[in-house]
Amino acid sequence: MLFHFEKGWKATQSFRDPKELFGDGTINGSLCREWFARLKSGDTSLEEKPKRYLPSVFDDQALLAAIEGDESLETRILADNSNVDHSTNVCHLKKLGKIWKLVGWVLHKISDNNKAERVRIFTDLLQRNERGSFLKDLVTEDKSWLIYKNLKRKKVWVSSGVSPKGTKDVHCKKALQCVWWARSGIDHWEIIFNRISCWWNGNDEHQQWRIPDKNGKRQFNNKSDVYLPQLDRFHAAIETKRPKKNNHFTIIFMFLFFYNK
Repeated sequence: MLFHFEKGWKATQSFRDPKELFGDGTINGSLCREWFARLKSGDTSLEEKPKRYLPSVFDDQALLAAIEGDESLETRILADNSNVDHSTNVCHLKKLGKIWKLVGWVLHKISDNNKAERVRIFTDLLQRNERGSFLKDLVTEDKSWLIYKNLKRKKVWVSSGVSPKGTKDVHCKKALQCVWWARSGIDHWEIIFNRISCWWNGNDEHQQWRIPDKNGKRQFNNKSDVYLPQLDRFHAAIETKRPKKNNHFTIIFMFLFFYNK
């Protein structure tokens, strides 16, 4: 470009010449104009000068003091308070060695309407219990797996590069325990093992019932084939242990658990 400048060429001509010789991407027009302006000013040095950047006016100490005062401040709130872009705050916080991490659980702030609604519900429940046996009629149901044969892994000696043989039927043997209880104690319980439900009736007689197959296959629906018959048996047990009066009802809290055995 110095040769072209001394010959009196223009920046556009100097840009086209190397482009025709070496192809696209060799040099661009803005760079040619920049160099020609530099040569016109009398600077014929071909050494590239360091670029000038605007000095940073960001106050890192003010940012550090803000987050030390309140560690939960978000960068967008900091951007609104300091009139600085959100991404700028993020970059400077990283330079300061700060990382945005989760802390312990924090309770959500509830409004006055939420507080009043909770007080109303609690008061209504207490009044219902005073008028009748509301809390005594509450029944909770839950299920839990009972593992009676649990397998554990063991180590064996094998040659290098050879994988050990797998173990067949590695699934744990377990039974499903279902319990219904209230304030007075346990009303009914069952154990499901190998698709057979076992329980004891009001006369302490052992009873069992097999989950039916569908179309000759070992397939069943948890809701219709397991839970509904359980509710019938629970209803019979609670009628025997705690006979209801007229217009009384029982509220059941059930925790559904899928049985696939």
